[in-house]
Amino acid sequence: MAISDVSVHEILRNTTKKQENEIFKFLKNFNRYFISEQVLIGSAQLYTLFRNDKMLKSNIDMGDIIIATTSILTNSLILTRNRRDFPWPFFSEAEVRTIYFVKSPGHTGAYTIALLRPELNTILSRFNTKK
Repeated sequence: MAISDVSVHEILRNTTKKQENEIFKFLKNFNRYFISEQVLIGSAQLYTLFRNDKMLKSNIDMGDIIIATTSILTNSLILTRNRRDFPWPFFSEAEVRTIYFVKSPGHTGAYTIALLRPELNTILSRFNTKK
């Protein structure tokens, strides 16, 4: 299991120092994918592909594009609760599950999570034909 620096940033937002320390202890269980120059260049290229396919109107943020690029460059799967941030045909579902949890006594909640795989052939094909 690995985690992108972007995800680390997202997890740490609005936390106390105590929560931050607990999060860092937990994150030691994961490999880290750092944001390299290759990821930044690839993110700009993926942004262009999304724009050319008119996918940016769905408000995919730059952090998700960096996560997507990291996945492509490392041929890793993405675990997400927001499938729309990683659009088809560039990403496909490897698995989808619903996670149920207790919000408060007597009240439950549910999240649908997806494990997504980058469609490398589609991405390379679109990249090689981009205008």
